[in-house]
Amino acid sequence: GEDTLTNIENIVGSAFNDVLKGDNNANIIDGGKGDDLFTGLGGSDTFILRSGDGIDTITDFEDGIDFLGLTDGLTFGALNITQGTGENQNDTLIKTGNETLAWLNNVQFTSITEADFTIV
Repeated sequence: GEDTLTNIENIVGSAFNDVLKGDNNANIIDGGKGDDLFTGLGGSDTFILRSGDGIDTITDFEDGIDFLGLTDGLTFGALNITQGTGENQNDTLIKTGNETLAWLNNVQFTSITEADFTIV
């Protein structure tokens, strides 16, 4: 099934398609496996991206405030960051090789730089 968890400061999801919402503090949000929906709310949030964990959608990434956490050997140099097309034209697509890792809703890909990433 799908889980919905809200107002949690640090959270790890399940192997299913989770809806994970933080609170107004700094959150670390790790969806685990599955195609997850992340909303950090306020604070400087870190959204964990990992190869093999499904396609995550981040609804409220704030450039210069939030971070994308790379783990399990994933590096910035291995990423391909592009602007979405069609119905996703306002979103940023993050891939490694042929694998889609995440969508950042309403974020222009040109604003995403190595400074937005951290190794966790």
